[in-house]
Amino acid sequence: MIRLIICTILICVVVLDSTAQYKVYQDYVELYKEIAVSEMHRTGIPASIKLAQALLESNAGRSDLATKANNHFGIKCGGDWNGGSYKKEDDDYDSDGQLTKSCFRAFSSTEESFIEHSEFLRNPSKMNRYGFLFNLKTTDYKGWATGLRKAGYATDPNYASRLIKIVEDYQLAKLDVLVSGMDIPILAQADTTKKSGKSKKGSKSKNTMPKGILHNNEVKMIFAQHGDTPEKISQRTGYNASRIIRYNEKIKSADQVLASGERVYLSRKKSGFRGRLDWHYVKKGESMYSIAQTYGIRLSALLSKNRLQEGEEPAIGARVKLRWRINRDQKPTLKTETPNILPEKPLMKNPDPDVYNTDELMASNQSTDVSNPEKYHYVLDGDTLYSISRQYNLSLDRLKSLNNLDGDLIRKGQRLKIR
Repeated sequence: MIRLIICTILICVVVLDSTAQYKVYQDYVELYKEIAVSEMHRTGIPASIKLAQALLESNAGRSDLATKANNHFGIKCGGDWNGGSYKKEDDDYDSDGQLTKSCFRAFSSTEESFIEHSEFLRNPSKMNRYGFLFNLKTTDYKGWATGLRKAGYATDPNYASRLIKIVEDYQLAKLDVLVSGMDIPILAQADTTKKSGKSKKGSKSKNTMPKGILHNNEVKMIFAQHGDTPEKISQRTGYNASRIIRYNEKIKSADQVLASGERVYLSRKKSGFRGRLDWHYVKKGESMYSIAQTYGIRLSALLSKNRLQEGEEPAIGARVKLRWRINRDQKPTLKTETPNILPEKPLMKNPDPDVYNTDELMASNQSTDVSNPEKYHYVLDGDTLYSISRQYNLSLDRLKSLNNLDGDLIRKGQRLKIR
């Protein structure tokens, strides 16, 4: 009887511990899934694999490396690292065979760690080791897990199977198919690729940028710290305060106190986004300036691409073009306007049968209910159910119900009832 009680207690302890572990891992995923998806769009590294590695290497952010050095991927310093460092015993030995402290990279933020993990794998000097991974699809998490193990990212012979188990236990593969407009806002398409300069034969090139400086859309930027001003950033980084004011349109003076975590550009922003995304879907609290800062685009250029005047702001759910200039009929709905519901009878001549279902278009032209006319939205490139529901102030469930949809997949040209 006593043995039975002891066994029962031990089983309960194991179950409780397992439940607590699951909750910790879930919370970690919720916290960092945005940057993982952001990096996936930029570099092609599956969000599922990045999160699985971070969970495994950092014990869901609880390891010494993660808490003391913001290093969530166990990346060591290496010969080309000139940033912060943190030393701890790992698997390095001195000439006498004694275990010695290894040098690990230290970062100013978790986000920087996630970005540098991408650049570590993309480093041209490591193409022979990791280059083949980027020929795999972002949905092939098993191939990536196996490839990382073969490339020697970790010495654990079970490294691949452990990554795969994490991906499947926490359903991380769902993140690998997310695109613009889903309920995962793109934080920043950061690019920390360093331009390789010519160096003397036999010498190693070093990253000499001050700590904390990143590249976003190929533009140098920094995240403001608590109490930062352009002058303080200038003193810390060596970049001229007047130029910081010039490159960030809403910064007006050298002593202006900036919000903690605000993106501050140290060089001139680009005229368009150079990443993979074409559109940004406006979320609550966003403005054209905040979107310009997110993607490293000049505000004047972003306004011009979307045929907006200074002071005009898009409504929540509206699409903002990040590359190239839109046609006039694609101008985003403004906050001051009602949602731009497409007409019941679309004004189309000879619609492309490969894009639009002509039977559906004909059916829409035959609608005769004038007392409560039905309204439709025709799916455009980049649309998702989520973005459409936001555009017309519908719940996602309501939109699905109106169209008898079981899943989330829609196709370009599809007609969706929105009333």
